[in-house]
Amino acid sequence: MALETGSSDCDGRGWGGGFQSLMRRKQDLLKQVDAQPVNVKDVDRMRREMQAIEDDIANAEKGKAALKDKVWEVEAKLVTKLEELERHADQ
Repeated sequence: MALETGSSDCDGRGWGGGFQSLMRRKQDLLKQVDAQPVNVKDVDRMRREMQAIEDDIANAEKGKAALKDKVWEVEAKLVTKLEELERHADQ
């Protein structure tokens, strides 16, 4: 299935024909998509892939939270060390 790109300027042709033309084109494309058969195996595969992506995101968020905690810990230690150095410098 080939899609027409049409003219890029607003001259009433192709994609540039204004809002109404775009809406008609969108509806035509939606009808074409709806007319395509759905393969159950593909749907199952996509669900598994989506679940894997969601799991990866959750793991990344956990890792990010752990890194933030570590940053807070290191910053607190740095403040303590700087205060110690200041006390030694004042003596």
